[in-house]
Order: sequence, then C-alpha cells, then structure tokens
Amino acid sequence: MAKAQISHLDNAYTRAQQVERDQQAARNRRRQIHRRRRVILVAVLVLVLVGGGVQLWRVHQAQVQATARVATAKKQLHKVTTKQKNLQIQVNELNNADYLEKLIRAKYYMSKSGETIFNIPDSDDSIPGDK
Repeated sequence: MAKAQISHLDNAYTRAQQVERDQQAARNRRRQIHRRRRVILVAVLVLVLVGGGVQLWRVHQAQVQATARVATAKKQLHKVTTKQKNLQIQVNELNNADYLEKLIRAKYYMSKSGETIFNIPDSDDSIPGDK
C-alpha cells in the first residue's frame, strides 16, 4: 500500500480556517491557564482560611482556659480574704481581756476562786444510756 499524498489547498477559505483554528487553540490555552490560576488561588484561599480558623480556635481555647483560671483564682482569693478577715477579728477579740478570760474559762474549765463549774449537756442526744 502506498501512502496517499494529500496536499492542502492554499486559498482564502483554508487560510481563514487555519487562523480560526489557531485563535481557538490560543483561547483554549488562555482558558486553561486562567483555570489553573483560579484553582491555585482558591487552594491558597482555602489554606489561609483553614489556617486562620485553626489559629482562631486555638486563641478561643486559650481564652476559655484563662477565664477558668481567673475564676478559680478569684474564688481562692475570696476564700483567703474571708479567712484573713475572720482571723483579724479573732486577733482583735484575743486582745480584749474580757473575751480572753471568758474563752480560757470555757475552754480549759478554769474558775475564779470560790466558783463551781457545772457541765450541762446541750441537747438530749448527748446523754449516754438513754437510748
């Protein structure tokens, strides 16, 4: 089999067709380039948004933890402040001679000369053997 020799006509119509095919190929290349650029830009945008979202989530978590620590510290500060006030009141009372005398007499069952101390239970539940 012999190869068929094909020759193209060289007239205005075939030249116009060739120019149109070349222009279409150039448009297709530009579309493909623009499509790649759009895909790359969208991918970069998605990466930036995901990175920003992750960073925002981390900051939010850190803020939640810091808020919890502050609340705990405030509670502890309130307890310590209350305890300090109570201790200050107790120190002031211990500086009062009348209160100190009353406290020592009640706690250590001390009495004045000629005084008799009686222990009376506070409630009926504390009487042994009644049950």
